[in-house]
Amino acid sequence: MTFSGRTWASLGCLAAAIATPGCANDSVDGTWQSERTQLGDTVSVRTIAGQVWPDDAHPEIDLSIGVLEGDENYMFGSVIRMAEDGRGGVYVMDELGPVIRHFDEFGNSLGTVGRGGEGPGEYGSLSLGLVVDPTGTLFVSDWGNGRLVRFSVDGAAMDPWPIDAPFLTTTPGTWIFSDAPDRVLLRARVGDQQALLVVEEGVIVDTFLVPRLSGLPAERGGPYRVDQYWGWHPEGYFVVGVSNEYRFDIRAPGEVVRISRETELIPVHAEEAAEWRRHFEWMEREPRYNPPAGEWLPSTMPPYRGITVAGDGRIWVRRNTTPRPIEVRPVPNAPPPVAWSQPYWFDVFESDGRFLGGIRFPDSIEPMLFGVNHVWGLRRGDFDEQYVVRMTLNEGTTEVTR
Repeated sequence: MTFSGRTWASLGCLAAAIATPGCANDSVDGTWQSERTQLGDTVSVRTIAGQVWPDDAHPEIDLSIGVLEGDENYMFGSVIRMAEDGRGGVYVMDELGPVIRHFDEFGNSLGTVGRGGEGPGEYGSLSLGLVVDPTGTLFVSDWGNGRLVRFSVDGAAMDPWPIDAPFLTTTPGTWIFSDAPDRVLLRARVGDQQALLVVEEGVIVDTFLVPRLSGLPAERGGPYRVDQYWGWHPEGYFVVGVSNEYRFDIRAPGEVVRISRETELIPVHAEEAAEWRRHFEWMEREPRYNPPAGEWLPSTMPPYRGITVAGDGRIWVRRNTTPRPIEVRPVPNAPPPVAWSQPYWFDVFESDGRFLGGIRFPDSIEPMLFGVNHVWGLRRGDFDEQYVVRMTLNEGTTEVTR
């Protein structure tokens, strides 16, 4: 594993832990306590109390893009994907169109890129992700049309790359990565295993299989199922965990850092459980629907429900937390709605295992893209209009040792 200077500086008693299992290590301010052990090539870092940040960090909006009415270049209908352009700006894909809009670092419109369709320089609404390579080329994972659509820095259409990739689902998340010019990594399924397909100059040249971990049930179950979650570290390796317990691995070549944390499981709310059961029972009665196989609703939630690796290598673990009731409208000929929603709550870790702290986003904001020391998200206004926002993190202190 290749650690950055900041990582090596913070490893503390890691060397001592090899000879003394259970070595405790506090953060600089003395509030974070951990146990570090090593067995073979696996280094285990378990948070037993506290965190590095003095208080839970909170996001502060430093840029908002969008209007309720007025210039159409700033009006959003249904934002589904975002990608940073490498120069401080952002590409935003709106499935109503579909259309990709480009904004600079100050939120000024730079126009649209391509258009909806199936021809040259066009893409469909069933696009699973956007990414910009180190040269500034924008790639659109146009799954519906079976290809990667490309645009140059100035927005000109380039020849598409036909790709027949067996994707998992259309679940929101990071589905495409880039780590070199004219090279992307596509999330896919190979047989019964999750994977990344490595595509260079339009050709699949390699396949990276996501490591299999124990603890995954044979049947996936309902909304609070145990599942395997993973992300791709910018230094080129997987971060992967199974949510049956609060633990995940950083799987670098030749070494594993296993990160875990003491937590208490949250009970599933009785009213929410009743709504989910009505939802799935309706699906059982309808031939065109299939309710999930396995246990629909456990008595307690798994500790987490997602793993994302940010552009700075920090690991964001989305916690399961107490849901809140929301207003929903029944849809004709559709399953009964579930009027509950979880706020976006994340635990943030450094790649060396340090638990920095928790971040809860406001109920009106959905975080979508995790960059270097900032997060891009989607905020809903009073009339359900959408705004693209950039948020910096107030980490509770003027200086955090990293």
